[in-house]
Amino acid sequence: MTGAGPVDVLVSNAGQTVRGPVEHTPADEIARIFDLNVIGAVRVTQEVLPGMRERGKGRLRYVSSLVSQLPIPLIGARAASKRALEALAETLAEEVHDFGIDVVVLQPGAVSSNGPASAASFLDENGVYGPLALLVGRSRGAAMTPQEVAVAIADAVEVPSPAPLRLPVGDAAHAMLAANRKA
Repeated sequence: MTGAGPVDVLVSNAGQTVRGPVEHTPADEIARIFDLNVIGAVRVTQEVLPGMRERGKGRLRYVSSLVSQLPIPLIGARAASKRALEALAETLAEEVHDFGIDVVVLQPGAVSSNGPASAASFLDENGVYGPLALLVGRSRGAAMTPQEVAVAIADAVEVPSPAPLRLPVGDAAHAMLAANRKA
């Protein structure tokens, strides 16, 4: 980030998915998802954190996914990578708190983007996991628009300290987490 002014807020919103059962998803494809969803966030964090620490203030915001808490079959690589991102964010929250830096993880549910359509797929819908694909396809809740997620991110930037570590995003995310707690 040479030449950039001071960074007070980092929003790490990179994310991609891959469709398919863990059994059929190549390990190198899972590694690619982890590189983007987790290691990419680490790289940008390491770039901005020294300046934030020196100034004694900063806000780190990571867009995760509800699947980090409530995994959905056939997108295990995404769920695992987002859970790893949250573990890193949780660790960072402890490490940087005394430097005036707060960390928030946003957990949107389904988002009406082209993510699922553009995802690499290792799912044979006529194979042994095909019936599961039909079930998962029917069970998706109401999707938020990307604009709704953007508003939630902007709101999360303004959350006063101490900020909650995790913020579910959208009515469906809140409802699914509440239902999971009752189960």
